[in-house]
Amino acid sequence: MGFVLPTLLLVISATSESIGIAENSSSYVNETLSSPRITVHPRNVTLQPRETAMFTCSAEGTPEPDIFWFKNGKRITGYEDTAHHIVSSSGVLHISGVRESDEGEYRCEASSSQGRQSSHTAFLRVIVLEGEFPQWPVNASVNEEGTVLLPCAPPVSRPPASVSWLKDGRPVDVLYNSHYRLMEWNLVVMRATPVQSGSYTCVATNGNLRRQTKPAYLFVGEAPRFIESLEKHYSVEQGDSLLLTCRAAGDPLPQFQWRKDDTTLYTSHKYVVERNSLQIKDLESLDSGRYSCVASNDIDTIKSETHVVVSSAEARFLEMPEDAEVAIGDSARFPCKAADPNTETMWLSIIPGKLDTLLKGHSEGRFSVTEEGTLVIADARVEDSGEYQCRIFSFVTNAENSLQVNLVVSERSVSPPPLIKVEPFDQWVRRTTDVLLPCIAEGEELPTVHWYFNHVPLSEYTNKRHMLLMNGSLHITQAQPEDSGDYTCVASNGFGHTSATCRLSVTSDDDSRSRDVTTPVSALPHPPVHLAVHSVGPSAVRLAWFPPVSRGDRLRYRVDYHTDGLSAWRSKVVHAADDSSDQIVAEVDDLHTGSNHQFNVRSCDAVGCGKPTELHYRVSTLGGSASEDEVQPKVELFAPMVVNSSAALFSWHVFDHPDSIIAFKLTLITVQERQTTETVTIQDHGCRSFLASTLRPATEYTISFQVMTASWESPPETKSLETYQAPPSAPPTHVTASLNGSTIWLSWTPPPAHSVNGILTGYVIMFESVSGRSLYNVSTGNFTSAAVQLNPGTLSLDDVIIRVAARSMAPGLSPLSQPVTVHIGGAGEDWWCRNYAWIIGVPGGIVWAVLFVILVLTIRRKYKKWKNEPVITFKKERLYHDSDVSNMTLESQLLICGGGSPLRLNSNCLKWDRLVNGGGGGERYNNTQDGDLGRGGGGGGHVTYHGGSSSASSGVQHQQQQVPPVLPPRDSRSELSPQYIVPNSQYTKLIPVHQPSYQDMSGGMAHINAVHSPWGTAHIPSLANSGDHTPPASSEAVTPVDLKLTPADLRGGDLNPTPADLLSDYQSADSICPYCVSHPDGGGYYASVDPPCECQNFNSPTREITA
Repeated sequence: MGFVLPTLLLVISATSESIGIAENSSSYVNETLSSPRITVHPRNVTLQPRETAMFTCSAEGTPEPDIFWFKNGKRITGYEDTAHHIVSSSGVLHISGVRESDEGEYRCEASSSQGRQSSHTAFLRVIVLEGEFPQWPVNASVNEEGTVLLPCAPPVSRPPASVSWLKDGRPVDVLYNSHYRLMEWNLVVMRATPVQSGSYTCVATNGNLRRQTKPAYLFVGEAPRFIESLEKHYSVEQGDSLLLTCRAAGDPLPQFQWRKDDTTLYTSHKYVVERNSLQIKDLESLDSGRYSCVASNDIDTIKSETHVVVSSAEARFLEMPEDAEVAIGDSARFPCKAADPNTETMWLSIIPGKLDTLLKGHSEGRFSVTEEGTLVIADARVEDSGEYQCRIFSFVTNAENSLQVNLVVSERSVSPPPLIKVEPFDQWVRRTTDVLLPCIAEGEELPTVHWYFNHVPLSEYTNKRHMLLMNGSLHITQAQPEDSGDYTCVASNGFGHTSATCRLSVTSDDDSRSRDVTTPVSALPHPPVHLAVHSVGPSAVRLAWFPPVSRGDRLRYRVDYHTDGLSAWRSKVVHAADDSSDQIVAEVDDLHTGSNHQFNVRSCDAVGCGKPTELHYRVSTLGGSASEDEVQPKVELFAPMVVNSSAALFSWHVFDHPDSIIAFKLTLITVQERQTTETVTIQDHGCRSFLASTLRPATEYTISFQVMTASWESPPETKSLETYQAPPSAPPTHVTASLNGSTIWLSWTPPPAHSVNGILTGYVIMFESVSGRSLYNVSTGNFTSAAVQLNPGTLSLDDVIIRVAARSMAPGLSPLSQPVTVHIGGAGEDWWCRNYAWIIGVPGGIVWAVLFVILVLTIRRKYKKWKNEPVITFKKERLYHDSDVSNMTLESQLLICGGGSPLRLNSNCLKWDRLVNGGGGGERYNNTQDGDLGRGGGGGGHVTYHGGSSSASSGVQHQQQQVPPVLPPRDSRSELSPQYIVPNSQYTKLIPVHQPSYQDMSGGMAHINAVHSPWGTAHIPSLANSGDHTPPASSEAVTPVDLKLTPADLRGGDLNPTPADLLSDYQSADSICPYCVSHPDGGGYYASVDPPCECQNFNSPTREITA
């Protein structure tokens, strides 16, 4: 029996499963199969860390497809991290607490037996913007028309943040406002005006994340300028007082300071110091010296100096000498004149081996003193440099005085004087027009610009309408007729001076020649193009160029040239045909033989001359004249071949007369802000190539190649090349590191610009142990700071050594920076301290969860006896005693409503209800009239109802519910009791059928015939066999009506409903009445279907079910 029962269960289970599969398959017979189709595709998501991402995907098809998710092509299976990845039943993917590792490509796939389809790819981006700004703007001041840089570097960001700027809370337009430029993240304010004054804020943005610095205030003011400066010299008598005064203007108002020989002076018994004046009382010889007035504000500091000489009345200087610097071969002059004609003047040399004493009116070699006392040194030489002293002596009082001057004799410079790139030009304007006279000069030394009006020095302080701008131009406000005249701009530095003159005509309003606006610089003609050397002779050079692409009529050209050793530019005007577009050739023929020259060419028209086109190398004239039959070999230089970052190969071909060549001259000129020149002379006439191996990486060169014979040098042939980039040749500097928890904050300074050797692309941070073992490297972008999370394995070390290397676009790294040691010891303990709450809380939470489960199980076991009690409903008119119920057959207890007889349905029968048990099963026994009664297996199933008319099937509502089989063992069937009918097991209710569904049944017959389940079947015999009730009349036909119950209709999937659940269900289904159940100790049962509902008790207490 122990073997038969399990075998029977397996057979019944397999049979039921086959039936279920067949039913499921049959449901698709009448439907059209279709392949899956994605109807809703996932979309891109951008989030911050710790937010929740949601990707939606929907699909349709027959059968209904399943949804699967993929990340970066790999299926998300098992949902092993259920707290992180959650897929809802509708196919929505939730990612809670997103982190950077969640970034990637996501797609869904709909799959069924008819195929599969993938969705579009959606991207999850995790954006980070955290930490402080490594660099931020600070308060700054700049002179009007000056330039200032406001620094900024964004915080750690992923992806890199974009940087913008706000001025007074509004965005700064760096694209179309010519006063602003964005240099990396820094804001450059150019040609500043008072409009640019204000509060500036640097803003870093990454997606919807935004950080900004504290505002920094930029003040655009005016640098100090002297309105009244000190005289060059003051000669005063002993015992007198001297008042020195200087005045200066500026915005903000300058502050003054007085100094004597670099010592700051304060009010005392000797000095009275006021804001812009200094009074020296009771002068004596010790008060002689250099005094200076220093004016300063937030923009700049300026200084005016004077030399004070205190002498007696009988020995006072009328004219005093000054320090001088001359070139070799020039003459030096030092005037020195006494106020008293009875005073003797003599010069002393303090240079060993030179002139000792020389009186006025005398000479010795190259040295002489005039009758006025001026010392003249002719044809100065380097050895003449030194100090000279002028001494005056009074024959009347025997008083004397002296002054010392310094002479510097230097080699003649090959650098040219300043070049005025934008010259002033003639203008006709109407009265009250604002006029701009440009004068922009450049030079190897920054030149100083001065203006002259009608050959008289023009001080901007003599006329408030005249203002000298920072770039050297002159601005005249509200020009008047008296402003008409010649204006000369003079630019000078240590190498000489250059001047340019224009005429300004201010006329009345009705003059047709005048304009009401100043002529812009853009009206000047464009410079010529493709300037080159055509040929070179002993004293002449031929230049060639093409006219500018955009030009006006009647264009002429001006060639400016400078010879090494001279202190001025010279010019030559070249006229060209009006319609000439061919190459223009001009010869400059007054050059020194064997000397070096520089050239530039300007285009000129009726307005003036424009900017020059410069020849960026010197041209050497030949040492002598060549005869008419001089052999001139023809040589061609091929394009240079760059070998690596510091080497290039030059090769050439000699077409004829190779024996006449004595050397080749190769000149390498760097094309950059600071031009350098390197010349190589190859004195092997048979050489046809040369490898230059000392070039600079990532540098553009202009190559000049010439052929030299005994008396001739060819015009230069030019080529260009650019060397490859190389790793930076210097390391980052000023590396600092600080530990914050398990994060190291680093900052450093980039390598010097000249050592970058290309474009700096980023840095590599190297971590080493104290023993020198490499731990790991971290790469960063082109930032000068980084926050690095320590590798977990590093936390166990006491110290780590950090070095930083720079990298360019070339392979390799720069030399490593100086090592920085960071103490790590304790970082691991810090981690445990920060996370101790989690370490203790997680196990504690698990313990509490286990205790809660045990508590729930205990409560459920306590209340299971409620589920062992049957719920039986009766007709109101029929009363049952406990003993009657005990004697009822099973079918009588299951049949719960009737009309005139127990089998008759009428309007009073609203609900059927029964708690039934699972259990054993397999045995059957037959009944002669309506069916079988047997024992079914465990599980849920469906119930077959029989009604009394042919129309009953349409009047029954088909509802599904999982029902365990019903019957107890057969041998105890006659001894059934309510407690035994529902033993301790899983069970549920039979769904009641609503009254309106039975109105068309016309009082037909109905009873439960059988309980069916996928795991077994239980049959109930007809009530006619029960003996307790009268069978129905034979004239009443019995028509079976099937009501299928399946597990899908369970109340919330609950296989263990409580009495309260039953009551809730029945009330929601229009039930009117509660139900009564037996007391555990036994007793009577009574239930009322018609209102008012009431429960009555017979012999023992009755418990009413309430929700």
